[in-house]
Amino acid sequence: MQSRTYAVAIKLIEDAIAKPDVASPDYLRYLQAVARTHAKQYDEAIATFEQLEKDFPKSDWLSRSRFGRANVYVLRRQYIEASGIYQAEAERLLSRGRKDELAKIYLEFADRYYEGIPATDPSQAKQPDYAQALTYYTEAAKLGPTPELRQTIEFRIARCNEEVPELATAITAYDKFLQDYAGDNPNSGITAPASRVAESWYRLGGTHLKLKRFATVRKTWQDFIQTWSEKTDAEHQKAINDFLAKAEYRLAHTYGLPFPNSVGDLELAVTAAEKFLARHPDHEMAPLAELEIAQGYSRHGRHAQAATRLISLIDNPKYVDAEQVSVAREMLGQEYLAQEQFDDAINAWKVFLEKHPTDSKWPAVQKQVVDTEFAKANDALAHDKYDQARELWQTFLNKYPLDPRAANVLFQFGEMKSKAANESHQTRINATVENGKSADSVLINEAETTLFEEAIADWQRVVSKYPSSPDAALAAFSIADLYETRLLRMKEALEWLEKVSDPLKGRAMLRIEMLTKPELKLVTERRFRTDEKPRVKLSTRNLEKVTVKTYRVDMTDYFRKMHLTTGIESLDIALIDPDNQFEYTVKDYGDYRTIDRLIELPIEGPGVTAVTISTDKLEATTMVVVSDIEIIVKSSRNEVFLFAENMREGKPVGGVSVLVSDGSNVFAEEVTGDDGVLQKSYDQLKSSKDLRVFAIQDGHMASTISQLEGLEFATGLTARGYLYTDRPAYRSGQLVNIKALVRWVDNDRFVFNPGEKFTLDVYDARGRRLKTENVTLNDFGSIRTHLLLPESAVQGDYRIHLHRQSAGESDKIGALSFETTFKVTEYKLEPVELVFDFEKLIYFRGEKPKGTITLRYYYGTQLADEEIEYRVGSDGELVKAKTDSDGKVAIEFETSRFSESQTVVIEAKSPQRNIVSAHLVFIATRGFTVAGSTPRSVYINGESFETTFKVTDP
Repeated sequence: MQSRTYAVAIKLIEDAIAKPDVASPDYLRYLQAVARTHAKQYDEAIATFEQLEKDFPKSDWLSRSRFGRANVYVLRRQYIEASGIYQAEAERLLSRGRKDELAKIYLEFADRYYEGIPATDPSQAKQPDYAQALTYYTEAAKLGPTPELRQTIEFRIARCNEEVPELATAITAYDKFLQDYAGDNPNSGITAPASRVAESWYRLGGTHLKLKRFATVRKTWQDFIQTWSEKTDAEHQKAINDFLAKAEYRLAHTYGLPFPNSVGDLELAVTAAEKFLARHPDHEMAPLAELEIAQGYSRHGRHAQAATRLISLIDNPKYVDAEQVSVAREMLGQEYLAQEQFDDAINAWKVFLEKHPTDSKWPAVQKQVVDTEFAKANDALAHDKYDQARELWQTFLNKYPLDPRAANVLFQFGEMKSKAANESHQTRINATVENGKSADSVLINEAETTLFEEAIADWQRVVSKYPSSPDAALAAFSIADLYETRLLRMKEALEWLEKVSDPLKGRAMLRIEMLTKPELKLVTERRFRTDEKPRVKLSTRNLEKVTVKTYRVDMTDYFRKMHLTTGIESLDIALIDPDNQFEYTVKDYGDYRTIDRLIELPIEGPGVTAVTISTDKLEATTMVVVSDIEIIVKSSRNEVFLFAENMREGKPVGGVSVLVSDGSNVFAEEVTGDDGVLQKSYDQLKSSKDLRVFAIQDGHMASTISQLEGLEFATGLTARGYLYTDRPAYRSGQLVNIKALVRWVDNDRFVFNPGEKFTLDVYDARGRRLKTENVTLNDFGSIRTHLLLPESAVQGDYRIHLHRQSAGESDKIGALSFETTFKVTEYKLEPVELVFDFEKLIYFRGEKPKGTITLRYYYGTQLADEEIEYRVGSDGELVKAKTDSDGKVAIEFETSRFSESQTVVIEAKSPQRNIVSAHLVFIATRGFTVAGSTPRSVYINGESFETTFKVTDP
């Protein structure tokens, strides 16, 4: 062939074809026909091409054979025969089938990537490459394959976009697929298989869910469920049932299940999950739905409901092999524990340990059992059930002697004994105080001492058995505290403080230092009256005797200098001879003990005394006030008000000297009146940060400080006038009744003068004056008049003006002016109305609201055979209908096109009557709400209370 010796080539080909084991005979026959064409053996060439086409009808060389035969006809100038072959081949190459053949080449690669290539790891699991698959599917779609093949390509393009992820593109692709191939009248004219349509609908909702468009997801899947659940064709139902079940299961997730954000979402989620379980009790996702409902309840503290749901899951024989059962058993223990049902929690976990020994959570659950036994004893302690707690902890120690909390358990044994003794002592103190006796008289009794000693014995076990633990340090410190504060055995307290180890060693050393060094504290607990014996409270440690000195203080001079009555203890009075001095021996002295004693002072009559108690190295000073006078001071930026009272007699005190200071200067010296009151204005108040007042009479004194910073200036009363009409609006020709109340200010109070004259003007909407009248206040300080509106009164806002001119400087009332308004308008009552009547106000999405629109006269007669137009929703179709013999038009509409929570406006119009009316229908997820309330928000433990529940529409 290459050397153009075609005759030899023809002979060699013929010999090769004759051999029984010849390879590719169709190809050899094609070459033979080509050689004969080049050799200009046209008849033989045509015959050879025809023989190839006859002997090998499925040969890959068939198309080339036809083109070769047509070429021979062209060479022989037989154009008609050649054109027939070319026309047939052109039609074949441009046919749908040929495009499908070419598309399948792309699909071969696309499907390989879509379904996945086996991984190189030992699992050999297929790993889809949706990005590569998307490239090939897109190219296949460009070839314009047949609708049947195009359905597959377009669905998989949407799926690949979802997985890439290009979620917005995927949503558009799924929407287009459903429009083109779903429903009774698809855009393409061809309906896709039910399984593919169902999967597209399901995946469309799932893609919206990935974008957290929860309302759109619910609308999509609810429409899918409602549409396809009604199909009764068994084949269709079988194909789509799994997608329907998955959509119903995942609807609950649009409300946040298993962890919804609010109680409202929890209720809606549980309702959706319950519907799934009712329709698909045998579905593989049913046990997971049960578990997620329980998790939702647990999230919002509804532990009892969660436990009930978990028990239902565990006891259901259908779920015996479900993996959620082990999770439910572990979670059931948690729910019981949250309700402090410790035994139930332990039993639930023991069942888990028995039934699921290979579960990964087995060690954690075993630890939870131990922790719960410990928590049970701790709960008994928290509820002051000491005997029960001790018994439970003793059992715990016997079962788990190596538990790291054993030292703490032993410490708690002592803590319970100490707490019981302290509670007993406090109970006796409370009873003594209620009987009017001093709490200091209540001492530790024998029973309480025994409890304290038993507590010390328990803590000593902690120190000896666990010497290096933190609980041992705490036990040693607690022993020292009991010896010091309760048993008053100070030497033992010091010995145990020296045994305290880290981390409390630092505190123990400070306590040792405090116990061993001298200490002196002096306090005046209150001021005293002249019929009482003044005394101070002395607290000492390691001091057997102290020296008491008293100094009388002139508080008037002190206040003039210091502008305060405090700080006397800081005065240097060591160089002044005391008025009285004596030595005081501390009664019942003991080393290292803090001893509190009350010391009566030799003070006679009212006044202020500085008291100093000292030793060689320590000194403390306090101030003792003896006075029967108390004062109340109120201040503004304008004036001061003071009231002085004798607290012994309960009477006001007149003639009390008062010093007023701003902190740097005494700017006023005043005296109270016989009523004990001082009320006066001062310019200094405008700029002072605080006000300091000192009052004294015959040695009786009182003082106070009032903060003025941030205080605003008081504003006085101003004249008031209330002007009104009997109605806010009138029609032309109607009578307007006008009334006014007027008060002005005199001596800081509202007053009026009967007979005082005013002028009243009425102006229309254009500003023209309709009426001017001189009016007079009656005995009640009010004015009453009226105005008849003219028939030609213009519509708009009318103004009423009541005023009085000032008569000059001698006029104490001054100029006054008050205004009000009213409307003049026209109202025309239409003789005909449109009335809506629906079965109910609230519907759930998917329900069909049914009702009527009635055209009638206001007195009740209906209008028959008249046209009414109405529209449901702002984007709804305009519907025209005629009323029946009762003047009614029936209305019914689908709610599936609306959101699950939406207000739908229905507008109706009567074109002939030019009347428009509207009605609201609510689409909601809840038919009603329940809210509870109590009269108070806080109650004492054990107190009963009332609860009111209110049921309302959404």
